[in-house]
Amino acid sequence: MRQPRRSPPGRSPPDRTRADAHRPHHRGPRPDVRGRPARRLPGRHGRRRSGARRAGRLHPRGGERAMRELLERRPDVDAVFVANDLSALGVLRVLREHGRRVPEDVAVIGFDDMLPIAEQTDPPLTTVRQDIEEMGRLMARLLIRGLEGRAGAEDTAPEASGVVLPTTLVRRASA
Repeated sequence: MRQPRRSPPGRSPPDRTRADAHRPHHRGPRPDVRGRPARRLPGRHGRRRSGARRAGRLHPRGGERAMRELLERRPDVDAVFVANDLSALGVLRVLREHGRRVPEDVAVIGFDDMLPIAEQTDPPLTTVRQDIEEMGRLMARLLIRGLEGRAGAEDTAPEASGVVLPTTLVRRASA
């Protein structure tokens, strides 16, 4: 009978890929890109922040999941600000399933003013509009300015800056 083949020292066993050969196989969070263990950042005083803030995927299913979790933790919720209009579609669907009226019971505000989505929801979605075209023009100008600045001085670090663009509240029937 033939003996099972053993890997030479420093090489991956046949059932593991080279990419994960360096990683110990244990339960728990996987390390980040620098090899440090991943950790969940706590909110104030080592606890999570209020249940009103929930990260999710930015599409209708993510909005549905986040709204269901929020209703479990906070059944008396009376207003929701949603990260984008697509997620707001899912939020509106879950509120309707739970018999909550928008805006009478729960006000819903989206973000992006994605047309025609925001106008065609039931009720039409109150949302925050940002000028995407202006954002793109500004990003291109900043990129060109940064590239021009680097061409002359290789050893200087780029200057850190922040830009705040105006937004507009578009009032419709959901809030």
